[in-house]
Amino acid sequence: MPARDELLALSRALLDPMPSPAALLDSGGAVLLDNPSFQEACGHLASAFQLDPEMTRRGWSELLLRLEDGDLRVRRSLRFKEGPRTAELHLQRICWDDETLIYAILQVPRPNAEAHGQYLTERSAPAGALVAGLAHEIKNPLTWVLGNLTVVSAELAELQRELPEHAARLAELRTALSEAQDGASRVAGIIRDLNTFARADEASLEPVDLSSVVEGAASMVESTLRHRAPIARELQELPMILGNRARLGQVFANLLVNAMQAVEGQSQPQIRVQARASPGMVEVDVVDNGGGIPRRVQARIFDPFFTTKPEGVGTGLGLAICRSIVVSLGGRLEVAETSPEGTRMRVCLPILDLPDSANATTISLPPMEPPAEIHLLIVDDEPLVCSSLRRSLASLGRVSTAGSVPEALAMLAELDRVDVILCDLMMPGLGGVDFYEALIERHPELLTRMIFMTGGAFTSRVQEFINQGRHSVLHKPPDLTRLKRMVLTRAGAARRRT
Repeated sequence: MPARDELLALSRALLDPMPSPAALLDSGGAVLLDNPSFQEACGHLASAFQLDPEMTRRGWSELLLRLEDGDLRVRRSLRFKEGPRTAELHLQRICWDDETLIYAILQVPRPNAEAHGQYLTERSAPAGALVAGLAHEIKNPLTWVLGNLTVVSAELAELQRELPEHAARLAELRTALSEAQDGASRVAGIIRDLNTFARADEASLEPVDLSSVVEGAASMVESTLRHRAPIARELQELPMILGNRARLGQVFANLLVNAMQAVEGQSQPQIRVQARASPGMVEVDVVDNGGGIPRRVQARIFDPFFTTKPEGVGTGLGLAICRSIVVSLGGRLEVAETSPEGTRMRVCLPILDLPDSANATTISLPPMEPPAEIHLLIVDDEPLVCSSLRRSLASLGRVSTAGSVPEALAMLAELDRVDVILCDLMMPGLGGVDFYEALIERHPELLTRMIFMTGGAFTSRVQEFINQGRHSVLHKPPDLTRLKRMVLTRAGAARRRT
């Protein structure tokens, strides 16, 4: 698929689920694609000049120049089906090869409080959706990179035993390969952190280790803003809290980014994040040695749309959203201290009461032997994902691959037996959920043999399928040791039933 077609397909997956009207424009202002919300609000428009009748070619060129400095938000009287209406236009610039394209998202203020809460969520949706889409695109190549590195590492170890005269050279190659694996694993960890913040609209609650959430947020912020200041961690072992990892990750990332901006220009910038348990609560402080919060604005920093940052830099929604998230979990977000020497922001959350696990017994599972003549079917639209997983799992038995759901269904009609099916959830055309529903009618005996993989859920249908909790879902790139054990477990269960 040509590179531009790939971008358009990805953009369609990003924009369609957005509740806000959104479109993809080229550098001349032409509308390349729009989402259902945009069509409902504005109709099918050919260009940004129809959306904003007062826009001139010169004005458009000036907007493009301003976009080179970062995302841009402007308030304009825009054309809607119901007539002109003042709305905020949020523009995000991306470069694909030598082409400049622009995501345009419309934000229309809503009058009542309930809709305003939804508006706050929608304001963070475009960036989250973009991050999720880019993470998905990175996960597929990471899957085959890590898979192939693992296979090559195992082969080099075998050669080192068989060729002792070349042991030193092979050992050096294994060291280089191990460093490559570490680097790829580090990238995978960054992508997992990014996905945490991209999924910040998920409302499910679960026991959460707050130290790991804070560490993930600190790692992500530090990886992009390390040049401003290092982040010192003082994280004690903490009791669990009931919360949502994604939303809490968003809270701490926002506080840390604010701290980074506060220390800019300091000769010795310092940022610390401290976590500790107090009676009934877990407290996390984000501390900076910036100039503090001026007294005249302290009472307003949590107000929606209030910001002291220059136009185009801040939206005034970050702290409002963070406080809303923390309060919804029964906690509080507050300014614990502020002075010309710095600021201490504090998040307090209630501890989750859990049964005493001191007497719990740990059971070590014995190594699993593969059933004889195991047959695994891998269904994924990425040929390199299929080939790397086939190499990684070849030691378990026979591995077949299919590049689409129709191809997989055709293969199942011809195959005598399949013990396990490993299927990607998000594929062009028919995806993993469609495959599962087809098996209900054609091969119901195979439903319990399925393992799903995903690099990200972009539709409510797929997200609902995952949230049901009845299906085994691995996130890309999968842990190969865990994947092998799951395949062996499924294969063994399948043999016992036949």
